[in-house]
Amino acid sequence: MAEAYFETILSRDAYSEYRSDILYYLARIAYVEEDFPQFLSRATQFIKDYAHDERSIEVFDTLMQHLNQKHAFAVSAEYVKEYNYLLSDQSVVQEVILGLLGQQELVLADSLLQYCTQTDTIKIMRASIIDDSKEKEALYSSIPGIKGKIYLMEFFLEQGDTIDAFEIFRSVAHDNVEADFLFRYAQVSRLFDEETFTRTVDRLEGVKRLRNKARLLRALETGQLAVLESPLDGAEASLLALYVRLDTVSRIPPEQINIDSVLTDSFALTNINRLRREIKNYFLDSVYTDMLLRDGKIRDAYSVVKPYFAYQNTVRFARMVQALHFYQVGRYDHAARDIILSRTHTAQWIYLLANSFSFLGRESDYLYRDVMKMTADSSLVHRAQRELMKINFDKGRYDGVLTYGFEIAQNDTQLIELYAYSLARTGTYNDAVSIFKRYFENETYDLKNYYGEYLIENKKHSTARTHYDSIVTRADRRLPERLYYNWALIPFLQGQVDTAMARFQYFRKTAPRSEQFYQALFKIATLYFAQQEFDSAAYYYGLASEDDSLRADALQNQLVCFKKSSRWPDVINVARPLLELVPQEEEHAITFELGYAFLRSGHIRQAVDFLKTALTLNPTPEYYYWLAEAYLGKGDFVRALYHYQKIVDGFTEDEMWTPTAQYKTGIVLEFLDELDEAQAVYEQIIKERGRSDTWGIEAQKRLEALNQGKR
Repeated sequence: MAEAYFETILSRDAYSEYRSDILYYLARIAYVEEDFPQFLSRATQFIKDYAHDERSIEVFDTLMQHLNQKHAFAVSAEYVKEYNYLLSDQSVVQEVILGLLGQQELVLADSLLQYCTQTDTIKIMRASIIDDSKEKEALYSSIPGIKGKIYLMEFFLEQGDTIDAFEIFRSVAHDNVEADFLFRYAQVSRLFDEETFTRTVDRLEGVKRLRNKARLLRALETGQLAVLESPLDGAEASLLALYVRLDTVSRIPPEQINIDSVLTDSFALTNINRLRREIKNYFLDSVYTDMLLRDGKIRDAYSVVKPYFAYQNTVRFARMVQALHFYQVGRYDHAARDIILSRTHTAQWIYLLANSFSFLGRESDYLYRDVMKMTADSSLVHRAQRELMKINFDKGRYDGVLTYGFEIAQNDTQLIELYAYSLARTGTYNDAVSIFKRYFENETYDLKNYYGEYLIENKKHSTARTHYDSIVTRADRRLPERLYYNWALIPFLQGQVDTAMARFQYFRKTAPRSEQFYQALFKIATLYFAQQEFDSAAYYYGLASEDDSLRADALQNQLVCFKKSSRWPDVINVARPLLELVPQEEEHAITFELGYAFLRSGHIRQAVDFLKTALTLNPTPEYYYWLAEAYLGKGDFVRALYHYQKIVDGFTEDEMWTPTAQYKTGIVLEFLDELDEAQAVYEQIIKERGRSDTWGIEAQKRLEALNQGKR
């Protein structure tokens, strides 16, 4: 009866002043009567025509709930994109994305991610959709805690990157792994550490729902399977299939041979080789391999063990021999991988792994420290200490170099030199000079420069200036370029712009191949910026950005220079590559700069796209405001109104953006011809802020204009 009554009113007057109420109640009636096609029609009509009505969010939420219940996720996606300003619950969008993923609608699912705050769930969803491996890695890396580390380890292993997965594994404390991630952690630990794997499986067996998984994982390790409980889930079935395919080989010596007598024979190597050719036996092959290794015949040993990669109970030994082979031929990445996967933890093997990491340019100091803890072999300890001295020096940890004492450096001229440099770099200059005079001819300019850097680091700028001026004025030949750089750096640090500029410009012209060349360009740019010469500063920041280590900072500073000069197309050109360089937590700021630059350039569509993304990443009142401004410039008054209102409702304490947004709400309502609502907004501003406030004055002007229009 109510439905017929409302339909009659609409048929008589399609533009009734009660039309919004009628459409709302017709939608409610269709919902209660479970007439979904009619509800879909009425709800869509209501949110389309009355998007600014406070009931639109309720209707939209109900509509989305119904569509998702019917698994109409593709339809839901179109509603999200069309009416995203009505979204009040992001879990609704997440449900749509999950549904689309299940239906293999990957492109459509990806298009909805921009409407979600980047929670861990959203990051994992996005990583499952995209193909870009670098972006996947960045997403997993941004997930905090053990959860993110497990996803990252699994990702690296999928990519065949055993080493990176191993380094993350070392950073995870077994006891901190929650039950929800125990099974996945156990699978990873099986690759890297036997003890951790055993402890993790023990924990798994203590959780009833994980007991089958624990038994299957243990069976893969031992070759012995305990009784399973039914039914098996997909993961358990996969493990069982792996177990069934396991193959082993006997490791027992042949019964017909007296091994001791063979080994004591002076022709043991020849005899063992003859026997192993006659009798196919792992024990004989392993003995022969050990003998070859003792003779340094690593390649021959590797040829012997190759067949044993096929067996579960011999693969570790085969990997160890293969690691030695790869190390010998300089394939350090493969050597490191095999040492890791062999799960061998003796000091000699960890030392070999540390060396491999060093050759690969990876962090290795923690491995050398492990070697020192694991062994009483003084020769091996000293070798590890010498490597640590070099690493500490390269990393600028000069106190760490001195920690091991001068006696470790003796008999190695390179280490003696590094030790003396470290003394100078920590302020013990006279001792450094004494060592140089004892082991070399005289102190070098490098030694003097290390002492000068000590003075600079400790902000003894006056002493440093005297030190460097003395060196430069007395020099009878070209000095090291790093020394000239520091000579220019001191007046820069003292705020003497003209002197610093002259010296850095001299350095730029005379040392274009120096390691510090791009740092000098960066300093020149900074000096121009301090003088508010933004175009010149931008130019030099652009040159400095050619250096990878400075690129992100240089481009960010260049962007600021272009903003200062209102060079919006240049802001866009700089922000695009910068977006690929900044940490994920800073992406929102650069994305906003792109959107704002597009807006100032008059490219509204691109402005909306980037501002929406920035807002999703970091919902601030500033981002809401400029997105509203972009919609206003586009003539999309409903979305502009929605985003202004978001500021008013959600950031009541903000004194910069909230009053501006509240005033703009009234302006947009005027555009929508909602004059009574606009008047109410202006009256509210005057009531809250007073007639003498800036916004109170502006609101009063709009009220007077509205009243004149009514006359």
